Amino acid sequence: MPGRENSFLVFLAALLVPISSGAAVRQLSPGERVCLSAKLGELSASVVRSNQRDAFALMDPHSGRILWLENRKTLAGRSFQPGSIFKVITTYAARSGLVDPSETYTCPGGETTIGPPGAEVDCWLTRGHGPVNLSKALALSCNLYFARIGRRIGVTPLLRAAGEFGLGRVTGSDLGGEVSGSLPSWPPAGQAARMATGQADGLRVTPLQVLSAVAAVANGGVLYSPRVADPGQGPTPVRGELKDTAALRFIRDALEQVSIYGTGRTLRLYDLRLAGKTGTAAWGGVNWRTHAWYMGFAPDRRPLLSLVVFVHDGTGSKEAASLAKKIIVAAYQAMKACGVQVKKQ
Repeated sequence: MPGRENSFLVFLAALLVPISSGAAVRQLSPGERVCLSAKLGELSASVVRSNQRDAFALMDPHSGRILWLENRKTLAGRSFQPGSIFKVITTYAARSGLVDPSETYTCPGGETTIGPPGAEVDCWLTRGHGPVNLSKALALSCNLYFARIGRRIGVTPLLRAAGEFGLGRVTGSDLGGEVSGSLPSWPPAGQAARMATGQADGLRVTPLQVLSAVAAVANGGVLYSPRVADPGQGPTPVRGELKDTAALRFIRDALEQVSIYGTGRTLRLYDLRLAGKTGTAAWGGVNWRTHAWYMGFAPDRRPLLSLVVFVHDGTGSKEAASLAKKIIVAAYQAMKACGVQVKKQ
């Protein structure tokens, strides 16, 4: 209903108040985290889906404290192919001096493939994405652009970047039963294109690892060990650090573009100041069966929240992004109830 949507945008505009560019980074206080965790728990019934294999988690990216979650077993105890959300890590690897981010490639779409027989990558958009550079390719999730990047830089920088983001090892969370996922231990050159697009054999991640990774993008590079217990306590243990701050700034800007004109545009995620990346991953050896992913943070310029959404047997990335939208709407409502003033540039 247009009236309801307009009234929500009025509420959001009042909540997101401008601040001067020189102001200190806003972070949630321990008391605010406790309040938000309680309020979000009360809202679970309006958001949680009936599929018991779906999962999501919302975390304070500056402390590693999880404020809201659904399905601990899927979050920490199961691993899946990442699909297009891995393009964030490919971008980090490419920005580390290996690729000119302004260089353009014209994506032809159609039946064009990149990669050797048996490891081909094609474009999910039949008509193609047209001319794209690194930022636009990430926003539009262009498979062929990233497949070219993979073939150019090879699997070694991709594996190194994945390790820096904490993939291939447990996060050290307190959820119990955590698995490590996996990185390909055999880096054949022929898999570079599929690795760069998150489709390589042996590449598996847990939603909890993805949450820790996107929180590090949001907070400037600190990988925290996510913890559910005691949201009012201080920061959780640090498990790593991403040192290429320029690459992280580039990624944050590109993830904002996802919501403006990229794969999150149709859901109007930009109205919620939500920046993030969608992803779809085939599974079970049957290409038409997919999992859907979303990872992101909000508000985009001054993040207070990071989130991951995983939809088992999802029909496409839009399904995960739709759930992410509901989660962020609920989070903003909880912030209002807790008196948390969200600020943006």
